[in-house]
Amino acid sequence: MAKEHKKSEKPHSEEEKFQRKYMEYNLYRNQMQGFSEELSTIAETARAMNTARETLENFDKLKENPDVLIPIGAQTFAHAKITDLKNVLVNVGANTILKKDVPKALETISNQLKELEEARTKIETNMKELAEKMEEMEPELEEYAAKLRGKEK
Repeated sequence: MAKEHKKSEKPHSEEEKFQRKYMEYNLYRNQMQGFSEELSTIAETARAMNTARETLENFDKLKENPDVLIPIGAQTFAHAKITDLKNVLVNVGANTILKKDVPKALETISNQLKELEEARTKIETNMKELAEKMEEMEPELEEYAAKLRGKEK
């Protein structure tokens, strides 16, 4: 039967410690970038929802069968008439569109805006925690970098 030799674990070198810390720091930085992109998407979605809400709030002021311009893509519009001012089609999530009367549509949009706000708050909290971790790591990274620079001389 062969003998197993245990490798004696050497303490990690300063360079290895620095590399590990630096990788961890970069992971946090990448997470921050992802969170930032999510916040941008949330803000854009909230703007679109607020526009829809404002439009629906003024639906009762429109005359019957109003002429409207609808976007068809690439900054191009078409003339159309709204034939039903009492009901609209609302995306309720998971690519599901439902016909709802205007008050129910406004309620749905309001609930979706609340969900977006909760998501935004959660992301901002996560970003703050990550920023604090990164800030704590920076002096240590600077110290490691200085030690490594000193060894190179």
